[in-house]
Amino acid sequence: MKNLELRIEKEELKIIVGLAIPSGRRDYQFLILNSKFLICFLGVMFCSVAMADSLKFKFSPGDRYSLVSVTEQKMARVVDGNERVAAQTTQLECDFDIEEVDEAGFAWVKYVYRRVIMKAESPELNFVFDSDANQLKTPIQAMPLRLAVGEELYLRITPQGRIEKINGLQALITSAKAKTGNFTGADRVGQGITQRFAEPTVRRELEDQLRIFPESNEGGVTWSRTEILSSAEAGYAQAEQIEEANIVFERTFRLNPDKSGQGGIAVVDVNLVIKPASTPVSSTPAPESPIRANREILGEGTGRIEIEEATGRIISSKMTQDTTQRVKYVAQGPMLRPPPAPEPSTTHTITTFQMTKREPPVPSKVEGDKPARPADANEKGA
Repeated sequence: MKNLELRIEKEELKIIVGLAIPSGRRDYQFLILNSKFLICFLGVMFCSVAMADSLKFKFSPGDRYSLVSVTEQKMARVVDGNERVAAQTTQLECDFDIEEVDEAGFAWVKYVYRRVIMKAESPELNFVFDSDANQLKTPIQAMPLRLAVGEELYLRITPQGRIEKINGLQALITSAKAKTGNFTGADRVGQGITQRFAEPTVRRELEDQLRIFPESNEGGVTWSRTEILSSAEAGYAQAEQIEEANIVFERTFRLNPDKSGQGGIAVVDVNLVIKPASTPVSSTPAPESPIRANREILGEGTGRIEIEEATGRIISSKMTQDTTQRVKYVAQGPMLRPPPAPEPSTTHTITTFQMTKREPPVPSKVEGDKPARPADANEKGA
């Protein structure tokens, strides 16, 4: 074979194969078969790239979804030679109603907290709570979410799932606090509400579920998302006298060509790496102590997402993650000897998420009756 030339002209793929067949040899059929294989291979490759680039939310006004997220965590640590294990499961159900979509595909979404189910099991604490069950007592751990049930936010979302704006958070916090009542620990619950519904926390929670699509400048079958957060921002509890750690979360998404395209469903595989940041994101001063306690958090995870190609709806998403948290003591002076470090703690987390389409509301029979909503999209939730 003298030459193999690949030309791309006006979005058309052309393959030109030049053959030189010596007399008396039977290479011709073999070369033709190889050229066909090459054409098929390149066709599949270009098809996959095009499909990955087209993955995004394609919202339409009036679309209504139910979102269900479930986080199961099992935490283990060895203390004095004995393993201590604690488990917690949180299920959150929300309405996700598309109100407006502009020409670029950016949508205003009405987001309503509908139900929370929480289960905890440890040597010190055991409970099962369901906000739909009209239970007489609400565990203090579940109260921030329980008091948010029925409250709404307005979200400005890009086709890639990035949360561009959140309106209504302060109104939600004020309303939830007003429902707290007076009891021992009410101040703690109020602080929990403020922390749970701080804008960075809500944005990160939503983007962990929705921001799964490639940005417009991320071509190819793989794309990535990197965040640098402090351990407090990432939701890791801070022990007394332990400095906050700065952590890198690297997610890599890859379109699975073997699983995608069947029944209009795209399958995306996810890999997660958690590692210390090389540069800090905060300037929190170290505590004035001869012994300093540093925290190191490492981890990895894998997952798979199924997406309805026509709409971008996340049919299902499952992520499994394992992290290890270590505390290292560092002496601040040359004559000091740090105490031995405690055993590391491990956390195994399984997170699932799904979007289910809901039926449109039944039209009102009262003439002229229209649902109340802000007239200006820029004032939603204000």
